[in-house]
Amino acid sequence: MQNHTGLKLLILSLSLTLRIAQADALSALNISLDSDNSPATAKIASKAKRLLGQGVKQRLLDRYIAHNNTESGFAACVSLNDTVSPKRTAALVKKLRQLTLNVDYTDNCSPSASTDVSNTSGPEIKYVTLYKKTSFDGYHQFLNSLVDKQADWEQVWHDVNTDESLPTVDFNTQRVIGIFLGDRPDSCYSLDITSVQIVNQAKIRVSYQETHWIDGICLQALTQPSVIATIADTRLPVEFVALPVKNASIDETGQRDDGDGYALDFATLHYTENGACPNRAAKYDIAIVKDRQSWQQHWQDCSEPTWDSQTQSFIKSPPPLPQVNFDTDMVIGLISDGGGCDVASKIESIEYHPNGGLAVNYRPETTLPPPPHNTAYVCTADYYQINHWVSAPKSNLPVKLNKLLTKYVGRTQ
Repeated sequence: MQNHTGLKLLILSLSLTLRIAQADALSALNISLDSDNSPATAKIASKAKRLLGQGVKQRLLDRYIAHNNTESGFAACVSLNDTVSPKRTAALVKKLRQLTLNVDYTDNCSPSASTDVSNTSGPEIKYVTLYKKTSFDGYHQFLNSLVDKQADWEQVWHDVNTDESLPTVDFNTQRVIGIFLGDRPDSCYSLDITSVQIVNQAKIRVSYQETHWIDGICLQALTQPSVIATIADTRLPVEFVALPVKNASIDETGQRDDGDGYALDFATLHYTENGACPNRAAKYDIAIVKDRQSWQQHWQDCSEPTWDSQTQSFIKSPPPLPQVNFDTDMVIGLISDGGGCDVASKIESIEYHPNGGLAVNYRPETTLPPPPHNTAYVCTADYYQINHWVSAPKSNLPVKLNKLLTKYVGRTQ
């Protein structure tokens, strides 16, 4: 009897070892759920998204390859992180299967069989892109959005966190579609709508594709690729279909062919709220420094003054000059006014744009709440200068400042 028990345990152990080894050799998960359009199904899909999002954040999963949530069911395909132990991945798979999801290991990520991506029939619908960007402060969660009301449109535009004016949409003849991929680990991801098509005269299918740009400079910060467009208002239901992720190389000139900008890496050299740069032209000014002599002069001119008790006056006593390799890098300085309710201004990203320029994106911070809650607040009359110096890859392209939406940070007392 004991021998039989030992044999069973040995077989079970070998079976588990084989399954883990098979999972270790495979690199992706195909996940699907047959839909009956019930609230329970929608709740399961929502829980599945949260689990997958946690898996990405915990580095168990690399990213979504396909993601769909339509009347045909919930489907997803995610690539596994090959540096994570199979045991940890198996724990996530167990949780997904407990939701009654179909989960299968696979060696590549293709759309699930429950996701119909065939071009059955029907004409293409013209769409007009209103917004397309790999942003740094957009939607942090995956979302497919269909908007047919002005109030909802204003909210969506506010949430994408852009200073561009609200595009005019005639909701008598148009609807707005929005695709938001959620967080990606760096700036080398972009998003495109590939087609908008009427299928079987019964629904509108919006197909989109994520591109992962490789062999290029990626800013190591969370980004949120997104695209917003208008389509004709046919009143047909809309489904969103994610195509498999496309890997593409940035060419040797540093450009990519998707028509979108991409972010450059940069490093903060110094940040102060007690700067003193003279001869400034505007409230928000920029300094571009490309050689050590000019950098030393800027550092001396803009350094924080300190109080000298002997002379009873402020004197310039700059700290040691931050070292920069001007053979490969340059210095960019954001010089801005502070005081009152304006408490900070920081460079958040530097982007290359296909029109041949660099955009330095900065965000002011204030303790003044947005309307209508700001009427009871009083701002003090103090003044100081805020300097943010960063190093970035050297470039001869024109550089412009781009102001992002002001961030409300609240008051400490």
